[in-house]
Amino acid sequence: MSPRNLRFAPRVTLDVDPESTFSLLMIDPDNLSRKNPSVAEWLHWLVVNIPASNIQEGINGGQHQMPYGSPAPQPRTDLHRYVILLYEHQGRRIQVPKMNSRVKFNTKEFVEKHKLGDPIAGNFFLAQHEG
Repeated sequence: MSPRNLRFAPRVTLDVDPESTFSLLMIDPDNLSRKNPSVAEWLHWLVVNIPASNIQEGINGGQHQMPYGSPAPQPRTDLHRYVILLYEHQGRRIQVPKMNSRVKFNTKEFVEKHKLGDPIAGNFFLAQHEG
């Protein structure tokens, strides 16, 4: 995908349990590059406590703990993977402080700390620097 087409947050929709709440995250596991992931995982987006209605209609609610940051791969770093994951909370809310940094986010630690289990949905795309 072209980073120019990713300036705005993607529209995420899914048919879900109307009684549940959700968390969505988007990371780049290849930052700075696949050969040198020195600042990976780069957190591009984190929204927690999303009501089911916002998953069914497109995310505009929930708590944006890290606002969407569009992909911006560096020159000469080849393709980057961008991963979007959606987790269900089984109706409960989670307490997550605002994130101060996008650098070196750890999805595994975050999921374990908040007892999110496996994602119920996910997707990814590839993008690289356009120079």
